[in-house]
Amino acid sequence: MERKKGFTLIELLVVIAIIALLLSIVMPSLRIAKDRAMEVLCENNIRQFGIGMFAYCNDNDGTLPDAEDWLLMNLVRGDPQSPYVVNPSSLLNFDCVWHNASITADGLIVRYLSSDEVRACPAFKRIALRRSNCAAGVSHNPAIPIEPQFTYSQNPFLGPLGYLKAQYYVRKITQLRSPSAVFAYGEENPYVLPSSNPRPLYGKFTVRVSSVTPLNDCLLYSINPQSAKSFIEKYGSKYDVPPTFTDCLGTFHRAKDTDGYLGYSKAVFADGHIQNVVPEESLIYSWPF
Repeated sequence: MERKKGFTLIELLVVIAIIALLLSIVMPSLRIAKDRAMEVLCENNIRQFGIGMFAYCNDNDGTLPDAEDWLLMNLVRGDPQSPYVVNPSSLLNFDCVWHNASITADGLIVRYLSSDEVRACPAFKRIALRRSNCAAGVSHNPAIPIEPQFTYSQNPFLGPLGYLKAQYYVRKITQLRSPSAVFAYGEENPYVLPSSNPRPLYGKFTVRVSSVTPLNDCLLYSINPQSAKSFIEKYGSKYDVPPTFTDCLGTFHRAKDTDGYLGYSKAVFADGHIQNVVPEESLIYSWPF
């Protein structure tokens, strides 16, 4: 009796098993490759901010762009001139500004950027849709879609900071102690970094770093400048006990845990170089003196 041509059930199962095995091998590599590609795009984006800062300085007698006004004018909570309100029902809700597509960027260095696309890290955008405060409904206006418009923040000690014309801010790029040791623009998490996070100890640190707020405005305000000054003077650049930061550098790039606490962020420094940074370095690299 002639056998019918075709695959037996056993043969099909073997083929399916082989395909599944190959996919299990290839998929992690593809995911890693995608993450690396996002990192490259992020580095190219944040480099544009460094270039924009230098261009602004050249056009303004060495004066640094104001940390409050570099992207959106008067975007600081508590600024009496700010058009943005702390009201979840408002279409200008302060906590939704970073993903409000109806707001036009009108800040000081916007015209120096190569395109609107460079304002957002693709890795941040992917995570923010799942993990941000707004995605969780915290102080969020549901009428404002979560479409990240900017994901980078300026060092608040450069500028100076908007209406707070204090002595702890530098106005000229020539006032920087060491441009290679001061970040100009960095990344914040789209989520809070709690004190219970599993980050390992950093140097002599005896407590784990934490932050109170995720990305909201466009400046990375680590701690009150007067407190920053006392910490730096007491402990130097490698202080023993890091404070709880209001804002801190992010942890979402190459995070080794599902919560996104064990990674790092990108930063462009005042001399133009790009560097991977961790939240424990938020104050060290912010302090310009």
